[in-house]
Amino acid sequence: MERGNYSIFYPLHCIKILVYSITEDLYYTLDTGLTAEVKTTHFQVNSTGVHGMLGVLVVDDDADMRLLIRRLVTMLGCQSFEARNGIEAETIAANTTPDAILLDIMMPVQDGYETCAKLRAQGYTGTVIMVSALQEQTQIERAREVGANAYIQKPITREVLRMHLDRLKSQQTA
Repeated sequence: MERGNYSIFYPLHCIKILVYSITEDLYYTLDTGLTAEVKTTHFQVNSTGVHGMLGVLVVDDDADMRLLIRRLVTMLGCQSFEARNGIEAETIAANTTPDAILLDIMMPVQDGYETCAKLRAQGYTGTVIMVSALQEQTQIERAREVGANAYIQKPITREVLRMHLDRLKSQQTA
């Protein structure tokens, strides 16, 4: 991407979902129906990268899942990075310092729990959102124990991801 000013335009679609926030220990139900609203995000590119956008690291051993999540992240106006496993995620997080990490739990080499604990031990203070197809309370509790801020069950929807990223954006501007 060349230096300059850019705008992203993308439609917002809403559905009914149930989301659990580890940090707040609360469940949220989002039911807003479909909307034709179009969101615009403005950002600037200079020699050090994209400014005015959240940086999100997507960590998953499944290439198709990484691609899908990165597309969602980009559609929501964020810059995305990717890692194939936990060890790679540690290196990328140290080099890019993303605002948020979407971290799959079930991965070979190093699982998401171990990766999250190591990232926290290395001083990463950004948001860690654990992602898994598993729907057990023990998964949520373990995610909290290793330092995760939230837990999202796969498949990830645009609305669930938007809620987490909007919350992060509002925390950064407050």
